[in-house]
Amino acid sequence: MGRSLWPEPDAIRDIRRESAPIHSTPINGDGDFPRAKFGLPIIFHFRTDAHRAGDPTDNTLVIDKDRDRFASPIIVKAIAVSPTHSRPMALFLNTGGVPETLTLTAKDRPDVLVKRGPRPVLSEFLAFAAQEWKGTEVKL
Repeated sequence: MGRSLWPEPDAIRDIRRESAPIHSTPINGDGDFPRAKFGLPIIFHFRTDAHRAGDPTDNTLVIDKDRDRFASPIIVKAIAVSPTHSRPMALFLNTGGVPETLTLTAKDRPDVLVKRGPRPVLSEFLAFAAQEWKGTEVKL
């Protein structure tokens, strides 16, 4: 709960030059959009209550104006191992990956080209899953 620690909301506030007073100081200023590697489109919804007045309207991250979809390269599934137990599984597909440059769109705002960024979120997720799920990595 609370403010996102991902960099995208602060990047959008900076790009759109719109920010609620409570969010005027960025907490993550690298300006990248690393979650694009998990699949597109991503809709960034900013709360509109009085406490956050001034934040941007909804923004959507897409590949470009002609291509708005990029399927996630990760499939997460619970696998039944008995009638009462299951184990988590994450399957990482070998895809071409999302381009480095993406398009940020918003109603009544100009489209803006943005950078996906270098953060290795897929590797971070794999490390988290291996630690939290106490699993084994199997490469096919």
